Amino acid sequence: MLSIEQSKLLIHLKQYGVADRETCNLFVDDNALRPLLRYKYISYHDWVYRLLKKGSEETVHIQPLVTVNGNTSVIERALKTSRLAALFVKMGIQSAGVLRNNVFIPSPKWREIRKGVTSTAMFNGVLCRGDMRLVIYDIGAGDAPWQAFAETSLFYQKYAYQTRATGMILVCDGDPIKIAEQILRYTISNRKALMKRTKLESDKKWSYSTGPIRLRPNYEKVYITDKSGLAETLELAINAQKLTDYFNNYYVENFNGVKNTYDRGEGDVEVGETRYFIDVHGDLLKFALLYNTVKNSVRFYKNVDDNGNRFAVRHLTYNIVITKEYERLAKLYDLPYEYSIVEDNWIREILDGRDSEEH
Repeated sequence: MLSIEQSKLLIHLKQYGVADRETCNLFVDDNALRPLLRYKYISYHDWVYRLLKKGSEETVHIQPLVTVNGNTSVIERALKTSRLAALFVKMGIQSAGVLRNNVFIPSPKWREIRKGVTSTAMFNGVLCRGDMRLVIYDIGAGDAPWQAFAETSLFYQKYAYQTRATGMILVCDGDPIKIAEQILRYTISNRKALMKRTKLESDKKWSYSTGPIRLRPNYEKVYITDKSGLAETLELAINAQKLTDYFNNYYVENFNGVKNTYDRGEGDVEVGETRYFIDVHGDLLKFALLYNTVKNSVRFYKNVDDNGNRFAVRHLTYNIVITKEYERLAKLYDLPYEYSIVEDNWIREILDGRDSEEH
């Protein structure tokens, strides 16, 4: 008799075709995995678990979502998608091949739902949650080249409001903030100039250099995390508007601020001559918008004094409100803006609906 956890693993293997040991252990421990191997429910070959005939008979009512052949690159991509799907199952988000709320739709099925989506090895699937459709990417170490045309097919979709992606979550190996620094540098800097300044990949020809994705305003929201932080990142993404509205109201009620409803590049709320970007939910795009806004502001207000010396006159000041985790990104550029750090326990209290007056 199979346990519920063992049955869930068999269903997962039926949907995704393959899984590695790490993925299997998200459903069962090694003691529960061994009987499935011994009694021929699943097989293990070349570090990959697959479903056998006996296991297929137990999951006859389940439709496969991903087709896996013997190609090495296809298997590697399927393993990444399988692992992400298993992580979502732990969060109570099931996989599906149809468009509905609170499901993870793997990339092959999303291409059936939204025709014309271009292939990319990074695109694992779309998470549908409420009004959000977050494209999920397993970017590994973050040093692989991105395919801009594939991003275009996901985010630039005329009149396809139900299937247009509203943001992305980048799931990486290693330090997410370090990889975020690479992405943000590449977003607001000329790649060739960046290489000259920082000596990155200076031993390679310009034509062979690679960089991460360039963020664009139409992505709406961009989050980066590792596998251990995926649940927390998703919670912040779901509550992003709630958190932003809370701090908007905080500045309006306590400092006579004015909410900005007309231009994302000018921050979320204005207090006197200061524009605040609220980014306590960790949206990388907010950093990119801040950097560009401040750079353009300095460039626009440059003047020449009586001696012919150039100087910058800033009519506005800028401030980004973040948590301690993202302080490194706030220090990334030597630009004339400030940042304010919000305590993590304050964010937790807001999410739990128990905010106090102590902060």
